[in-house]
Amino acid sequence: MNVIAEDSALLIRCLKASDAWQIFTVNLSFDNKMNVLNTQSEGVTCQVPATEVAASLQRTVLKLKGKYLSEDGKSVCYAELKKDDLFQEFQSQAEQLVHVSLADLNPIQRKAFFINVYNTLTIHALSKVEPLPKSLLDISNFWKHSAYNINGFVFSLDDIEHGVLRANTRHPAALSKPFKEDDPRLQFSMKELDPRIHFVLNCGGKSCPAIGVYSDANLEAALNSAAKNFLSETVQIDGNIVHLSKLLMWYGIDFGSNNDEILRWVAQYLPDIQKTSIIQLLDSKRVKVVFDEYNWLINAS
Repeated sequence: MNVIAEDSALLIRCLKASDAWQIFTVNLSFDNKMNVLNTQSEGVTCQVPATEVAASLQRTVLKLKGKYLSEDGKSVCYAELKKDDLFQEFQSQAEQLVHVSLADLNPIQRKAFFINVYNTLTIHALSKVEPLPKSLLDISNFWKHSAYNINGFVFSLDDIEHGVLRANTRHPAALSKPFKEDDPRLQFSMKELDPRIHFVLNCGGKSCPAIGVYSDANLEAALNSAAKNFLSETVQIDGNIVHLSKLLMWYGIDFGSNNDEILRWVAQYLPDIQKTSIIQLLDSKRVKVVFDEYNWLINAS
């Protein structure tokens, strides 16, 4: 009990902003009721190759993206999207996730698969919220309870992000890892944490990275491109002050053990002028990091 209290006190000191405090309290919730958005398809009894289902979902999401996502991929017209017959087709395809065989995927395919499923689930879950509030923080346990049945296992948005893609690393506002040692979903976790995944996961907020569709064939290049795009838009240098997205504060441990290490990691994905400026500031020991506020307003148009 004392350990939990100490950890909680440390987290409270770290989560200074009001939005972070709300996230913290959400993750302390003992309500584990999942909102599973796909059910078992009638008449389907055999397993379906995960690559086929992923490709089918990708094609449909691309069509929906063309119709209902803004050009920059950062906002969605949820009200019109859910009225479209194509969205009904999308929901039917999501039901096939119950029957996929995740064991058929190699690590690169699995990473691309879960990135796409995360973004798909975000759109699916937000389309089901009525009435849709202005802020994600007004939806109780959105990331913790919005879920798909995949291969017979229930994965929430948090499970996918922290349990699978972050290599079973605890949420910054949680006290333990998502998957315990005896959790069968642990077999699907990435073996290594790739920090670039933070720039391809769209959580539904206006400050989140753009929504994309990813393929294992060019995943490495796509992850690099996503990191460059997000960081070039959010990193600002003003004298000796470097402004970063608060995403890099919450998940700082994924990028480095301190602000200097985080900056060196970030610099490699910036244009040469910004990269040189940051390296010079680091060498001068005069650099100050400011984490800008995160916009949790829902990316609805």
